[in-house]
Amino acid sequence: MEKATSAHPERFPNEIIKLTADISLEVYSGEGSLGLELVKVDRAGKSTRINLNAFVSGFSILPDSEGKFQLNVNGRSIHCNFDAIGADPREIFALLHEMGHVITLNKHGRLYEYFVMRNRGVRGAGREVADERRAWAEALCIARKLRDAGYDLFPLFESNEAIAHWLRSRDSLGSYEKALEIAINETKGESILGISVEHSHTPKKNKKYS
Repeated sequence: MEKATSAHPERFPNEIIKLTADISLEVYSGEGSLGLELVKVDRAGKSTRINLNAFVSGFSILPDSEGKFQLNVNGRSIHCNFDAIGADPREIFALLHEMGHVITLNKHGRLYEYFVMRNRGVRGAGREVADERRAWAEALCIARKLRDAGYDLFPLFESNEAIAHWLRSRDSLGSYEKALEIAINETKGESILGISVEHSHTPKKNKKYS
């Protein structure tokens, strides 16, 4: 993570997306990757900024032509729907989620979703949910680091419970958990990640996010 003056002091951003009353996301064009910075302006008009690219060193950040948030592991790139963030600033957490996948990849050397492509069914769905939960955990960890540095994005939600509801209501963690539940209903007596499918249908909720 880099706290710094602007990485692009001589250039104007291509896009400025207001996230909170005092924090904006600035998007800069760049060779092979966009540059992303959170910018905070205090009451005196003084601005500080933090570089988001530093969280995913070695991966480029690009606009997504399909309007999605997704990770291309082979291409070492994160694809982002900036229009979605502009329409709903909470979607900045979807970008942090894809960054979380990169951090998971760096920690574990692979993503479970590639296992799932070859091994569908209960065990595969369970591993896919585990991968998504890890990525969201890393996303929230990034958000806490940003908050500690003075860039608090958590006020985009009314409460921790609102964050949990948002994660499961959008087409992300909730859809994977639903796939797991369907697979469980189709298969009895098999163990998923050490948990009997006859006793647990979905992963337990994380009660504390910040």
